[in-house]
Amino acid sequence: MKTLHFDFYDESRKRQVPVSVYLPENASNPLPTIVFGPGYQGQEDLQKEELVYKRYTYLAEYFTAKGYAFVSIQHDVFGDVDGLEKVDPNTIQDEARRHLYIRGEANILFTLAQLEQQNLPLRLDNLILSGHSNGGDIAKYFVNQHPELVRSLILFDARRARLRPVSPLSVLMFEADDTTTDAGVIAEPFQENNAIRANLDLTVIKPSGALHASYIDGEITEPLKKKIFTALDWFLGSVA
Repeated sequence: MKTLHFDFYDESRKRQVPVSVYLPENASNPLPTIVFGPGYQGQEDLQKEELVYKRYTYLAEYFTAKGYAFVSIQHDVFGDVDGLEKVDPNTIQDEARRHLYIRGEANILFTLAQLEQQNLPLRLDNLILSGHSNGGDIAKYFVNQHPELVRSLILFDARRARLRPVSPLSVLMFEADDTTTDAGVIAEPFQENNAIRANLDLTVIKPSGALHASYIDGEITEPLKKKIFTALDWFLGSVA
């Protein structure tokens, strides 16, 4: 696996956007591309820990072995003053965290534009969006706004943002034992002709023993990896 790290800077927002690109060795033709968002990282953790966007290498290794490019974007950076620490936990989280989703949407669009200039073997249309926790919520928000860019979603315990696709969308959604998905995140079948729900080809998997933090390097177990990879094998085959 070939790894490239970029420290992009969005002049219009005065903001760093760190990005890692993982490629199969000797890739030359444009590759189908996974764009991934990691879980939330607060200011205290940003000062003492490695940036979290580099801590999903088990997924990068899986996807590059299958012939995909894997792009991981750091959404939280040092100096942010509007993180989850400022969000009221007693309000509807899809609304309270919306500013984080909008920022993530801008990060993805900016990253795609920057990668277009790097002469890399990437297909930057017809994307598979993926993410863990807040990164998965950003993916859901993004596809709601830009359905023409995304063909499917792979989510790892992304529990907050509401998914409201306006066109057919395949979704693989992993949950955890120690969390619950907020009500209304996936449109409920309240009426016979629910157009939003009708657009979803949805598979939800809750692996036994998986915790919210389990979907990251250093926490994930080999049995959980095996379950994830088996599900991904099936899902990628179904959306090819």
